[in-house]
Amino acid sequence: MQHTRARQAQDVPQRYSTDVLVVGGGFAGVCAAVSAAETGANVILLERNGRGGGNFTNSFVGTFCGYHVVEEEEYKLICSGLGEQVFSHLIKENALGRYITYAKVPVIPFDIPVLTRFLDQMLLEAKVKVLFRQLVSDVIVEDNRVTSVIVTDKSGQYSIACKTVIDCSGDGDVAFMAGVPMLTDGGHIQFPSMIFQMGGLNVEEASKTTKKELAEYQRQAVESGDFDLPRKDGTVSLLPRQGMAQANMGRIKIGDRPIDVFNLEELSYGEMEGRRQSFMYLEFLKKYVPGYENAYICGLPNTVGIRESRRMRGQYVLTKEDFLAAQKFEDGIACSSWPVEFHKAGALTEWAYLPEGEYIEVPMRSLIPEEIENLLFAGRCLSADQTSHAAVRCGPVCMAMGEAAGIAAAELSKSDGKVQDIDGVKIREAMKARGAHFRKDESKTK
Repeated sequence: MQHTRARQAQDVPQRYSTDVLVVGGGFAGVCAAVSAAETGANVILLERNGRGGGNFTNSFVGTFCGYHVVEEEEYKLICSGLGEQVFSHLIKENALGRYITYAKVPVIPFDIPVLTRFLDQMLLEAKVKVLFRQLVSDVIVEDNRVTSVIVTDKSGQYSIACKTVIDCSGDGDVAFMAGVPMLTDGGHIQFPSMIFQMGGLNVEEASKTTKKELAEYQRQAVESGDFDLPRKDGTVSLLPRQGMAQANMGRIKIGDRPIDVFNLEELSYGEMEGRRQSFMYLEFLKKYVPGYENAYICGLPNTVGIRESRRMRGQYVLTKEDFLAAQKFEDGIACSSWPVEFHKAGALTEWAYLPEGEYIEVPMRSLIPEEIENLLFAGRCLSADQTSHAAVRCGPVCMAMGEAAGIAAAELSKSDGKVQDIDGVKIREAMKARGAHFRKDESKTK
């Protein structure tokens, strides 16, 4: 594959050269950068916002989910590694909220500022060069390898030469620009939402309302004509700080379809629509739900929360059938106990749960393209069909995917090897040597 825009390498000044370039500083990107640096590589991390954490800090997705199973009434971690370091720090700082259990799958709210600062600390301690407020605008591909990435910032355009690149952009920007095919199964992508934070709650009263009761209040509000709520099963999670909660309630659309997150006009509309919906849902909560009478919005996110955009085609496509079988893999590098959570057209979300105590693994092969030889992707843009993707896009899963990709990229940067030759079993073993554990190593594999 010869990239048609390779001439741009002569037109743009090179500012940096590095072993591993990580594009995107969400959970996957931070863990990819840290693990690559800890494995001995020089690492640059590019992030379009001014902080790490991606959706979990910039869009207020302030919950861990898919990280535990419940066994004998106890919460058991299913996978660890860098993600467990993050989780342990939040415990130490009293920055975790109450565990909320949906059908035996726990959700744990966390304090976003504490998390944001700890991600900074992880990057600094690993000696990663972090460049915030940077936007990747093109890539240079020669002989099936990404030789450099073109970046745009306030000073203009420049390039970064790299031995290996990891796309953790969420939208698969680098992979797409490099010509990696996208998966096109399914119809519309999942609908985005805007999460907002509230203060002024009567926590004792608010905590009495169950998820089922909250959904019933939403149904009543719509049927009475009081509120035109686009989603009738939105949720509220109490945050660690007294009297605060976050609401994940809206559904951003144009007509009956989700906004096109790659169309800036529609995305701009979506940002404003998300804020409008936030204040509408606040009024609904104040009128219908005990404990919210004096609630107010104390935080709106930097950007709308995007659940799905590009899904890239890798060596292995994780499937709906894999999810239903709670499939484990010899090269499994990340685990998720989260159900399929599909935000489709209509006012209700579609759910499909795994058996109690079960989880699915993501194989290393789902982070590896079929042709580009020095590119990996991790996080939301992994190779998965639309159904399985709706169960493995959770934060802890993204952290484990990033950690695996970082280890692999650092090792590849020491040679001229191809990502297609990566032994995922060895990456899993390397993660275990770094302190990760996988709950069911003895399970059937594929």
